[in-house]
Amino acid sequence: MRFWTAEKFGKGYSARTITLKIRYSDFWTVTRACTAHEAVKKEDEIRRLAFSCLKRVDLAGPKVRLVGVRVSNLEKIAIVSPPV
Repeated sequence: MRFWTAEKFGKGYSARTITLKIRYSDFWTVTRACTAHEAVKKEDEIRRLAFSCLKRVDLAGPKVRLVGVRVSNLEKIAIVSPPV
């Protein structure tokens, strides 16, 4: 996640939707998504939304083999230059 954050957010993007993907050892896959009211840019905000998605996943079944976090609904942040 840090690579994407550094590359895209450094170029002035923020995300509104965070999607969590869980794949179990039997290859059953579930996804949960959270959409923020305002676009998020900071890594801790993305992590907070991903953990809120995780609360809606049943982890009592088979072992988890993959956890993925995806950001979508990207918005370009308008960068305003200070007056000279």
